[in-house]
Amino acid sequence: MSFYTRVKEKEEGLTPTDVKIAEYVLKNPDRALSESSSEIGKGSGTSASAVIRFIKRLQYDSLNEFKYDLALDINEGTKKMPELIVEETDTAKSISIKVATTIDVVVKDTIELMNFRLMTEAVRKIRKADNVFLFGVGASAMVANDLYTKLIRIGRRCFFDMDSSIQLSSAVHATRNDVAIAFSYSGKTIPVINALRKAGENGAYCISVTSNHTSSLAQMSDAMFQVPSIEKDIRIGAIGSRYSMLLITDIIYLSVAQENYEKVEKFLLETKEMVYPLREE
Repeated sequence: MSFYTRVKEKEEGLTPTDVKIAEYVLKNPDRALSESSSEIGKGSGTSASAVIRFIKRLQYDSLNEFKYDLALDINEGTKKMPELIVEETDTAKSISIKVATTIDVVVKDTIELMNFRLMTEAVRKIRKADNVFLFGVGASAMVANDLYTKLIRIGRRCFFDMDSSIQLSSAVHATRNDVAIAFSYSGKTIPVINALRKAGENGAYCISVTSNHTSSLAQMSDAMFQVPSIEKDIRIGAIGSRYSMLLITDIIYLSVAQENYEKVEKFLLETKEMVYPLREE
């Protein structure tokens, strides 16, 4: 397991001092790799003993074991993560490689960040819910719509509209018997935050999918699923964020569908029969 993954897994149990050390190492991995515990402590504004406690909390037996994982993270990062900005010299092939590599990286990192206990609980709540309310704006709206169409096909009662004002209006009608799922890569999309907040105030079980685990959106959620934070200001569209969020929605959809497969299969066949005649011969 990588150092990065261990930090994410233990994040909720880290002390303020631990957070300082983690942030220092993540920002300066090459420097930390060559430093002693005293030097890491000085660089992070803590102490050598604090660094040793931090390493133990991450379940490393020694500083060397910690550095071994850190070195692997550095090598993996430089090897597999290309610059996602499209350049003037890019060809169709180089762009294809950038996009494909991005998808591969975010899928693996999303799984590493996954809290499977929370996913199991969230799926249980969705299965029992009277209604599922979905919120998202922009690229996140496409992700919300994808989950909406899939849940509708297997007989789940869902509410979603591409218009954020309609999303806000629908949140008013959420109850304690419902589930609300909000998608926002930044975690800072005001309509999405307001919609989830209202649903939560009404007693709905709130789920968020975001890269920003410290955002107000994440904090107000009963379950938060974090996606990797890799997007740049100038980027090839919302490639990484969209695929990582779609992975989450596919896991939710398949897990919900798994409960009563015979009934779900019947729904899928019936919806296929309804839609198929609309296709061109």
